Amino acid sequence: MSPVGRSASLHPGTSLYLDLARFLAAVLVLLDHVFAPPLYASNPALAGSGAVDIFFVISGFVIAYASAGMTDWRDYAAARLARIYSVALPALVLTGALYGAAMVLWAPGAQATFDHPMLRLVASMFFVNQIWNLTIAALTNGPYWSLCYEVWYYLLFGLAMFTRGWGRILAVALVVLAVGPRILLMLPLWLAGCGLYHLMKRPVPLALGFQRLLFAGFALATIAALSGINPLAPWADALAAQLERGGLVVAGTFIFIGAEAKLPRDAWVAAMFAGTVYFSGASFSAAFVQGAMARTIRTCASYTFSLYLFHAPLLVFLLPALTSAELGAAAPWLALSIIVACVALLGRYTEHRKGPYLTLARRLLGRSGAAVVARPAPSMQGTGGMP
Repeated sequence: MSPVGRSASLHPGTSLYLDLARFLAAVLVLLDHVFAPPLYASNPALAGSGAVDIFFVISGFVIAYASAGMTDWRDYAAARLARIYSVALPALVLTGALYGAAMVLWAPGAQATFDHPMLRLVASMFFVNQIWNLTIAALTNGPYWSLCYEVWYYLLFGLAMFTRGWGRILAVALVVLAVGPRILLMLPLWLAGCGLYHLMKRPVPLALGFQRLLFAGFALATIAALSGINPLAPWADALAAQLERGGLVVAGTFIFIGAEAKLPRDAWVAAMFAGTVYFSGASFSAAFVQGAMARTIRTCASYTFSLYLFHAPLLVFLLPALTSAELGAAAPWLALSIIVACVALLGRYTEHRKGPYLTLARRLLGRSGAAVVARPAPSMQGTGGMP
């Protein structure tokens, strides 16, 4: 079976691999934050920042796949709104509540403070935190920044897919002007996922054993890139060094670029990971895809978005208590246990309960009848890809 056949049905092995990859990427971000100072003496060998590159590729792939059979923009919009807000809104509520509680419970200075906390949460609700020169932190929820990129990619994709003629050009141009260059710099990684989906419709005929060998090679290259072995890193560092103060001056106006100046580094991670996706269908046997381990992977993956958006505010809230208790090497493990338990509980009422959000979104958009979700993958129905 081809990775994505001419009928566009997703290979079960590819579907399972995408679930595994997005879960491991979220775990990598979690470990990068927990096993770091002040709870741990040093940072992990694998960088959690590269996980966002993987999320973007997966997201572009899944959105292209899931929306391929949709003909009404309202189905697309409702599915995206339900997916995002079913976790984003609870995450912002949790972030605000824990931030307020920390201000009351912990001693002054035990946790970073932010000006205009309510305004930050409102900006986060509408995902405008990162447009142009804005860098509005969602209080203690650091990972939320990537969502403020991805939502605009959803919008651009939807406009390109469901509008026509000059209306399409005008609508896309207006969004491009609204978000600014920093968000657009990461768009190629997301579009690479879309392109990968279409590329896999016409796979190169290769022997099964050779496909598995290539999968292993790309997987090793991805792991190496996440651990800092990246042939494009010198170019990325040189580019970043040229952008003084993290930006450029165009026509006398300063444009903030920040970490996106290291795009070549991110592009390499995305390309290596895309290679693993392309050859993933041949790398999982039918027995494994239907086995207990595969069911465990799908269950864990169903909490990925919650793990990504809930862990940071929980960790920051716990830090003053864990550091003052002088738990030593046990501190990060205790933090990890508490976070996983909280995510498992919260995820059951957020990520697993998208139905009411979908119903509300469809009503607000004037869409009646059953939702159209095109060609859902075995365990990725309505995931939206992020993370």
